[in-house]
Amino acid sequence: MSLNKKSLTQKTIDILSNLDMPPVPPNENSFFQERAVYRDEIGIGMRGKVVDIFDEVIELISKEADYEAVSLAKIEDEYYQLLINLLKQYGRSPTNGQAKYELDSCLKRLSESVEERRVLIPIESFRLKDIQELTIGKVRFIEFGKIQEQLKSDFYKLVDNNTFYTLEQKPLIKDNFEARYLKNFLDKVTADITVRAEKGESYNKALYELENAINLLRCYTQLIFSSSSKVKIGIAGTIIKRTHISYLSIKTGGEFSAKGSLAGSLEPYELNPTLLKHLKDKCYLDQFGDILSKDKSLRTELENRIVTAIRWIGSGINEEVDCDKFLKLAIALECLLLRRDEEEGKGSPIAERCAFLLTDDHKKRLDLDGDVKKLYGKRSDIAHEGETEIEKGQLAYMQRIVISCLLKICPKTSEWKNMQDLVDWAKEQRYGPKTKD
Repeated sequence: MSLNKKSLTQKTIDILSNLDMPPVPPNENSFFQERAVYRDEIGIGMRGKVVDIFDEVIELISKEADYEAVSLAKIEDEYYQLLINLLKQYGRSPTNGQAKYELDSCLKRLSESVEERRVLIPIESFRLKDIQELTIGKVRFIEFGKIQEQLKSDFYKLVDNNTFYTLEQKPLIKDNFEARYLKNFLDKVTADITVRAEKGESYNKALYELENAINLLRCYTQLIFSSSSKVKIGIAGTIIKRTHISYLSIKTGGEFSAKGSLAGSLEPYELNPTLLKHLKDKCYLDQFGDILSKDKSLRTELENRIVTAIRWIGSGINEEVDCDKFLKLAIALECLLLRRDEEEGKGSPIAERCAFLLTDDHKKRLDLDGDVKKLYGKRSDIAHEGETEIEKGQLAYMQRIVISCLLKICPKTSEWKNMQDLVDWAKEQRYGPKTKD
């Protein structure tokens, strides 16, 4: 997409021509959206359609590829500054050239706000035993103790060299840094992610990469841990480890009963060199990591489908409600095996492609085809009929199938670039390869 600067210039002039000055006071009886801002000794207020135009401009800029790494708050702030600059210099009726100049200046400021930033996020219930660090995609996992002293040293240097702080303030800032921030990382593995983004958007960019990596690790949970183990991994603060009350049942007259559920004791997701080697040698950890490390625009269609499937599988495995877990796993299977134009009767093509991917045995293929169709019948019952009961065996089978398909497709990405390549391959399994004319 390319920004239509002529259109944005006109919208800027339209906003300026209809501003309320000073800022419009809040009107509790108004059905219209109202917005006000006061800065640089100028107050501006917007009402009704002017607010809609303003929001439209912010949305148009945010959707432009050059500014996708900038937060909406930053875009809005800089555009407010654009309006203020025009009002201070030219009043409410700037020429097209004057408005365009300020618009270009605004966009330049937004571009310059994007910079390389390092984001550290503490991970809970994750251990690296005898492993120095682990890189998955764009995320480096490392025990915080190994980077703590260097991080403190770098931060202290920034504080010492900052002339804005007084000598009395600097020790307080350092103490606050340790008390409020570093303590959240202690005794945890830390995700260390470098992103190019504006400050306000850096966490979201890093979180996207981190969720991809964590969801990939979740995909391996049942492959490397006992099925009876309750292994969890997530961002610090998201893993519940205590008993909680599920409900209170109270009878008129004073009698009551309560039920408590135990979320733990949870086992940490612990990797050692043996398990890590297994994931690399047998489960394509490095290949998946290579896919995750690519920017979305540089991945093939099939690689983007794999990334999306990983997110749905990981989210499903982390889900507590069985029917929601089942739905998310089914969506992941659709990401891997279904074309967009096959929404009607989706169970049949998915079942056939599963069968061809997962076995060469004719009878097993027929059985698998029937099993997947039954599972998709259950999916429809949940999604369309409000069914909530899922047998544990059905859930485990769906999880096994979708992860097996994921592992079968990964090594094929060197030759399959999109879903049609997979579809064509499945047809060849059924009818034989195409013959040359």
